[in-house]
Amino acid sequence: MKISIPTPVKNFMSKSTNSELVQNTFVAVSIETVLKMAGRPSFIYLDKKADPEAKKYASVKEFLYQGTCFGLYVALVPKIKHFISGKLIENLKGKSAQNKLDIAYFDRANDVLAKMKARLNSNLKTATNKDAKKVLKSTYSDSVGKLKSMFKENKKYHLGKGATEVSAIAASILMLAILAPQLAHPIIHPVMKALGFDKKPDGAKVAEIPKKV
Repeated sequence: MKISIPTPVKNFMSKSTNSELVQNTFVAVSIETVLKMAGRPSFIYLDKKADPEAKKYASVKEFLYQGTCFGLYVALVPKIKHFISGKLIENLKGKSAQNKLDIAYFDRANDVLAKMKARLNSNLKTATNKDAKKVLKSTYSDSVGKLKSMFKENKKYHLGKGATEVSAIAASILMLAILAPQLAHPIIHPVMKALGFDKKPDGAKVAEIPKKV
């Protein structure tokens, strides 16, 4: 059976900026957490065999838990990632002179892309109409795509990129598996109480989902 992919989906997938975005650890984990924030409470609430009051309590608590974890993740992970990547890159630089050159190349590549983005934003502010803005964005997207392809063909780029993504993975694990659960519960309980959920209904069985982020 042949499955046809809709044209808008193909266009979205073919853009280099979107491709880069979905390969970003921080973005991927953020999207996953948002989906959990919607899906897990819904799973609990749709359980027809559970007591209505109990599943209402459990679904609200799960929504608050996932939402709090998401907020903490977005607020703290970039800082943790920056700290870890700094330490990791410094360690890598100490291994060899070639490592220093490779990471310097990655840093220069990012500087070029950042300057291009700043130039685009500056030009967009002075653009007089929608058509001009559309052309600017299209030109920027094409240029960035070509540059990123060129960077990725150079092996020097991958050490810095790898160090950055490894740092993001480590920061995500540290945040969501260790810190977020500890920080979330003291926040959730006062909010639950303010919403009128002082305690879990007695004698009620709810289809519990394991407390893993």
